[in-house]
Amino acid sequence: MGTSDASQPMALGPAPMTVSRLLQLQAAGNLPAPVRPFSLRHELRQGQAGRPRGIKAQSSAPVALWVSNTSEAYLIGVNKHGNVTRSAIDAESKDCDAPVGLKVDAKKNLWVACESSSAGSGLVQNYGDNATLAATYAQGCPSGLSCDYWYSYGFDTATDNAGHVFASIVLYEIETASQFIYGTGFEWWNAAAPSSPPTLISLPSSDSVSNVDFMDVDASGDLWFDYYGCVASGCGYGLGEITAPTTSPAFVAALAPGSIGFAGGVYVSKHGSVLNVIDQDARTTSQYALPWVPSEKPTTVLGPTLKNSAGDGDPVSGGFSKFEGQLAEGDAYGWLDIGTVSTNGWTIVTNPDFSSGIEGAAYTPSDK
Repeated sequence: MGTSDASQPMALGPAPMTVSRLLQLQAAGNLPAPVRPFSLRHELRQGQAGRPRGIKAQSSAPVALWVSNTSEAYLIGVNKHGNVTRSAIDAESKDCDAPVGLKVDAKKNLWVACESSSAGSGLVQNYGDNATLAATYAQGCPSGLSCDYWYSYGFDTATDNAGHVFASIVLYEIETASQFIYGTGFEWWNAAAPSSPPTLISLPSSDSVSNVDFMDVDASGDLWFDYYGCVASGCGYGLGEITAPTTSPAFVAALAPGSIGFAGGVYVSKHGSVLNVIDQDARTTSQYALPWVPSEKPTTVLGPTLKNSAGDGDPVSGGFSKFEGQLAEGDAYGWLDIGTVSTNGWTIVTNPDFSSGIEGAAYTPSDK
């Protein structure tokens, strides 16, 4: 495995991983995190005040935008402007710790990637349009493999049109036959069978991928993701594709490691014809035409998002409104970055229920 701060695997098992230990290891640079190291340390300092007793709706009107309050483990439903809370899901009470990436599908189902759970490993959860938990997909020992111990976590999730649910796996650790095996990749399930063992897509080290980060699925069912890896020219963040993930998965390098400053959200828009990639360092979202062609360049670069008066700002992941006029991104410093696509104009949107650690956003209905 590797990040800009960590380069060697470390034994994590066999004791169950807690979210507290995970965050400590991430802050120390020993494990990959969904945000830049100084942003994570800021989140942890702000979180020392403790988790709120409860977040309550200020309005009963329908939710227009979901936000993941990662550091406090809440999913907050707000109005289209982001400043009025209309619904709140205590994700921690649903066994979802550190929710990060969000997606809303065509049926207005909310899909959430949770870094941790009471069992240790990450989850994907599905909430219906009424904010009721419908299904949980637990990362775990995959079908066809015998595990004495399994641990994994991830930052993002996506669903395809064929009824599959995907989770990015930043790191997995397997103990089998008294040996520890480390890897990165994805797990997937049939959406109708959340309790079945997942299928693992492992990326071998020969692919120069140390850990995957954020992801989405295109119209053909292929996975797009950013990752940390190393090639002859050096190490850094790149962009990759997994073709035919549920039948004959194969890795294709799109942008070489070092092409992205720090990996952020990956989102497919325009009915599968545009790939959006956030660079947390540059605070930009680069748009690429699909299908991908060699040596492709961005067609548009949205941003940079704004900084506050202290010079802080870190857009992590997000998505588009139904007609793609607006783009909302959760900012690690405690607000929403909302952009008007036609003018590339951006605003910082605060809400009393936001805290440092807003790492995901998804409109409902979305453009999916």
